Amino acid sequence: MLNKGMNDLFPTKLYLGKMPNQDLQALVINEVLTNDELLNTSSLDNYGTLFKQDNLVLEQFRTEIVIPAIDKYLQDSIGKGLTDFPGYKLGSWVTGRGNNYTMIRHNHQGSYLSSVFYLLAETQDLGGEIVFHDPRSNANRGYTQEFDSWFNNVPHAPATGEYVVFPSFLYHYVNTYRGSNRIAIVVDLFLYHND
Repeated sequence: MLNKGMNDLFPTKLYLGKMPNQDLQALVINEVLTNDELLNTSSLDNYGTLFKQDNLVLEQFRTEIVIPAIDKYLQDSIGKGLTDFPGYKLGSWVTGRGNNYTMIRHNHQGSYLSSVFYLLAETQDLGGEIVFHDPRSNANRGYTQEFDSWFNNVPHAPATGEYVVFPSFLYHYVNTYRGSNRIAIVVDLFLYHND
Protein backbone atom coordinates (compact mmCIF):
# COMPACT_ATOMS: atom_id res chain seq x y z
CA MET A 1 0.00 0.00 0.00
CA LEU A 2 1.32 3.42 -0.91
CA ASN A 3 1.36 6.26 1.59
CA LYS A 4 0.62 9.89 0.73
CA GLY A 5 3.79 11.77 -0.07
CA MET A 6 7.19 10.29 -0.87
CA ASN A 7 7.42 6.47 -0.88
CA ASP A 8 10.52 4.28 -1.06
CA LEU A 9 9.77 1.53 -3.56
CA PHE A 10 11.79 -1.67 -3.65
CA PRO A 11 14.23 -0.68 -0.90
CA THR A 12 17.47 -2.58 -0.51
CA LYS A 13 18.56 -2.47 3.10
CA LEU A 14 22.25 -2.55 3.95
CA TYR A 15 23.42 -2.47 7.55
CA LEU A 16 26.83 -1.07 8.50
CA GLY A 17 27.87 -1.87 12.05
CA LYS A 18 30.82 -2.04 14.43
CA MET A 19 31.93 -5.25 16.15
CA PRO A 20 31.36 -4.88 19.90
CA ASN A 21 34.25 -6.95 21.23
CA GLN A 22 37.74 -5.81 20.20
CA ASP A 23 39.44 -8.44 22.37
CA LEU A 24 37.56 -11.23 20.59
CA GLN A 25 38.32 -9.59 17.26
CA ALA A 26 42.06 -9.71 18.10
CA LEU A 27 41.79 -13.39 19.06
CA VAL A 28 40.15 -14.21 15.71
CA ILE A 29 42.87 -12.30 13.81
CA ASN A 30 45.50 -14.33 15.67
CA GLU A 31 43.68 -17.60 14.87
CA VAL A 32 43.49 -16.74 11.18
CA LEU A 33 47.13 -15.66 10.95
CA THR A 34 48.49 -18.70 12.78
CA ASN A 35 46.28 -21.45 11.35
CA ASP A 36 46.75 -22.22 7.66
CA GLU A 37 43.64 -24.44 7.63
CA LEU A 38 41.47 -21.39 8.27
CA LEU A 39 42.86 -19.64 5.20
CA ASN A 40 41.74 -22.54 3.02
CA THR A 41 38.01 -22.28 3.75
CA SER A 42 37.06 -21.22 0.25
CA SER A 43 33.64 -19.88 -0.72
CA LEU A 44 33.54 -22.65 -3.33
CA ASP A 45 34.11 -25.36 -0.73
CA ASN A 46 30.62 -26.37 0.39
CA TYR A 47 29.59 -22.71 0.81
CA GLY A 48 32.54 -22.04 3.07
CA THR A 49 33.56 -24.10 6.05
CA LEU A 50 35.21 -21.65 8.42
CA PHE A 51 32.68 -22.22 11.21
CA LYS A 52 32.83 -25.98 10.72
CA GLN A 53 36.30 -25.98 12.24
CA ASP A 54 36.58 -27.30 15.79
CA ASN A 55 37.75 -23.96 17.13
CA LEU A 56 36.51 -22.29 20.33
CA VAL A 57 37.57 -18.77 19.25
CA LEU A 58 35.66 -19.02 15.97
CA GLU A 59 32.63 -20.45 17.78
CA GLN A 60 32.70 -17.49 20.18
CA PHE A 61 32.99 -15.09 17.22
CA ARG A 62 30.04 -16.78 15.49
CA THR A 63 27.92 -16.72 18.65
CA GLU A 64 28.77 -13.26 20.01
CA ILE A 65 29.29 -11.20 16.86
CA VAL A 66 28.03 -12.87 13.67
CA ILE A 67 24.67 -14.23 14.88
CA PRO A 68 23.65 -10.98 16.67
CA ALA A 69 24.58 -8.88 13.60
CA ILE A 70 22.52 -11.07 11.26
CA ASP A 71 19.65 -11.26 13.73
CA LYS A 72 19.61 -7.46 14.09
CA TYR A 73 19.43 -7.05 10.31
CA LEU A 74 16.50 -9.47 10.11
CA GLN A 75 14.67 -7.82 13.02
CA ASP A 76 15.14 -4.31 11.65
CA SER A 77 14.27 -5.18 8.04
CA ILE A 78 11.49 -7.81 8.24
CA GLY A 79 10.53 -7.85 11.93
CA LYS A 80 11.61 -11.49 12.41
CA GLY A 81 14.74 -13.03 13.82
CA LEU A 82 16.63 -16.26 13.29
CA THR A 83 14.51 -18.06 15.87
CA ASP A 84 11.41 -17.39 13.75
CA PHE A 85 12.71 -19.82 11.11
CA PRO A 86 12.88 -23.63 11.41
CA GLY A 87 16.63 -23.54 10.99
CA TYR A 88 19.60 -22.01 9.23
CA LYS A 89 23.19 -22.65 8.25
CA LEU A 90 26.09 -20.29 7.77
CA GLY A 91 28.63 -20.49 4.98
CA SER A 92 31.83 -18.71 6.00
CA TRP A 93 35.34 -18.13 4.76
CA VAL A 94 38.35 -15.82 5.06
CA THR A 95 38.89 -13.34 2.24
CA GLY A 96 40.62 -10.11 1.30
CA ARG A 97 44.19 -10.99 2.16
CA GLY A 98 47.30 -9.99 0.29
CA ASN A 99 48.57 -7.23 -1.92
CA ASN A 100 46.52 -6.61 -5.10
CA TYR A 101 43.50 -8.49 -3.74
CA THR A 102 40.43 -7.78 -5.86
CA MET A 103 37.03 -9.35 -6.42
CA ILE A 104 34.96 -9.14 -9.58
CA ARG A 105 31.28 -8.13 -9.63
CA HIS A 106 29.19 -10.92 -8.13
CA ASN A 107 26.37 -11.77 -5.78
CA HIS A 108 25.87 -14.72 -3.41
CA GLN A 109 23.26 -16.80 -5.16
CA GLY A 110 21.29 -19.21 -3.01
CA SER A 111 21.77 -17.50 0.35
CA TYR A 112 19.39 -14.99 1.92
CA LEU A 113 21.87 -12.60 3.49
CA SER A 114 25.57 -11.96 3.04
CA SER A 115 27.91 -10.17 5.38
CA VAL A 116 31.54 -9.16 5.58
CA PHE A 117 33.28 -8.77 8.94
CA TYR A 118 36.47 -6.69 8.59
CA LEU A 119 38.77 -7.99 11.31
CA LEU A 120 41.72 -5.99 10.01
CA ALA A 121 41.46 -3.11 7.54
CA GLU A 122 43.97 -0.57 8.75
CA THR A 123 44.86 1.25 5.53
CA GLN A 124 41.91 2.89 3.85
CA ASP A 125 43.75 4.95 1.23
CA LEU A 126 45.12 1.99 -0.74
CA GLY A 127 41.93 0.90 -2.48
CA GLY A 128 39.94 -2.16 -1.43
CA GLU A 129 36.55 -0.43 -1.30
CA ILE A 130 33.55 -2.72 -1.48
CA VAL A 131 31.24 -1.28 -4.15
CA PHE A 132 27.50 -2.04 -4.24
CA HIS A 133 25.41 -1.87 -7.43
CA ASP A 134 21.85 -0.65 -7.87
CA PRO A 135 19.86 -3.92 -7.91
CA ARG A 136 17.17 -2.52 -10.22
CA SER A 137 18.45 -3.95 -13.47
CA ASN A 138 18.13 -1.47 -16.34
CA ALA A 139 16.31 1.05 -14.11
CA ASN A 140 18.29 3.93 -15.59
CA ARG A 141 17.07 3.26 -19.14
CA GLY A 142 16.06 6.48 -20.86
CA TYR A 143 17.14 8.83 -18.08
CA THR A 144 19.37 11.79 -18.88
CA GLN A 145 22.56 12.65 -16.98
CA GLU A 146 20.69 14.88 -14.52
CA PHE A 147 19.36 11.68 -12.91
CA ASP A 148 22.69 9.81 -12.68
CA SER A 149 22.78 10.15 -8.88
CA TRP A 150 19.71 7.88 -8.68
CA PHE A 151 21.74 4.99 -10.11
CA ASN A 152 25.28 5.50 -8.80
CA ASN A 153 27.22 2.59 -7.37
CA VAL A 154 27.82 2.94 -3.64
CA PRO A 155 31.44 2.43 -2.51
CA HIS A 156 32.55 1.89 1.07
CA ALA A 157 36.14 1.87 2.36
CA PRO A 158 35.95 -0.53 5.31
CA ALA A 159 37.68 0.09 8.62
CA THR A 160 38.93 -2.40 11.18
CA GLY A 161 36.05 -3.70 13.28
CA GLU A 162 33.28 -2.81 10.82
CA TYR A 163 30.86 -5.18 9.21
CA VAL A 164 28.19 -4.96 6.52
CA VAL A 165 25.08 -7.12 6.17
CA PHE A 166 23.04 -7.05 2.97
CA PRO A 167 20.66 -9.17 0.85
CA SER A 168 22.63 -11.76 -1.09
CA PHE A 169 21.09 -10.69 -4.41
CA LEU A 170 22.91 -7.35 -4.20
CA TYR A 171 25.75 -7.28 -6.72
CA HIS A 172 29.06 -5.95 -5.43
CA TYR A 173 32.78 -6.03 -6.14
CA VAL A 174 36.01 -5.07 -4.38
CA ASN A 175 38.41 -2.55 -5.89
CA THR A 176 42.04 -3.66 -6.01
CA TYR A 177 43.65 -3.39 -2.59
CA ARG A 178 47.26 -2.25 -2.79
CA GLY A 179 48.10 -3.06 0.82
CA SER A 180 48.75 -6.33 2.61
CA ASN A 181 47.15 -6.02 6.04
CA ARG A 182 43.52 -6.85 5.54
CA ILE A 183 41.56 -9.82 6.88
CA ALA A 184 37.84 -10.22 6.39
CA ILE A 185 35.40 -13.03 7.10
CA VAL A 186 32.47 -13.45 4.73
CA VAL A 187 29.33 -15.10 6.09
CA ASP A 188 26.30 -16.20 4.05
CA LEU A 189 22.99 -17.05 5.71
CA PHE A 190 20.90 -19.93 4.38
CA LEU A 191 17.43 -20.23 5.91
CA TYR A 192 15.30 -23.38 6.16
CA HIS A 193 11.53 -23.26 5.77
CA ASN A 194 8.71 -25.63 6.61
CA ASP A 195 7.41 -26.94 3.29
